[in-house]
Amino acid sequence: MTTVWGAPRAAYLLALAIAREDDQGRSELWETVSRAGGETDLVIALGAQARLMSRAAATATGKPFDVPDAVWKRIPCPDVRDYSMAAYAGGELGTPSFSCARCLRIAAETLAGLHLAAMDAAGIPRTWLAEVCARIPEADEPVTPSVPDAGAAVGP
Repeated sequence: MTTVWGAPRAAYLLALAIAREDDQGRSELWETVSRAGGETDLVIALGAQARLMSRAAATATGKPFDVPDAVWKRIPCPDVRDYSMAAYAGGELGTPSFSCARCLRIAAETLAGLHLAAMDAAGIPRTWLAEVCARIPEADEPVTPSVPDAGAAVGP
């Protein structure tokens, strides 16, 4: 799961499954992530994506995108809750001392929900997630650089 695109792609796919209300897709994605041992990587990726969207929402609306305490309290394990909050804030991350799969899944889905709420606040359509997912290569696909080769000629 710590491959270049593994966790970020899975994070977008989870948010997309939630947006589409695809419970089977959510479960299948979580099973795949769990088998790979990538639960904490997924939480980190979702935290970063939710943070980015919350900044986009703040920019679009001119006011902070606030996360009510009740959102974080959905995550039952205090260690996983703190880990998720740090992933969202961009803070220092260790490894949660107690990380049950149930709490990590709740944390991942909570962060994906924040991502979607921030997208809504920013006026970004949820269909955008499908476009992002289509652009991120599968873990076994080669990544094509988006910047020109340093030796290539630039301009006329």
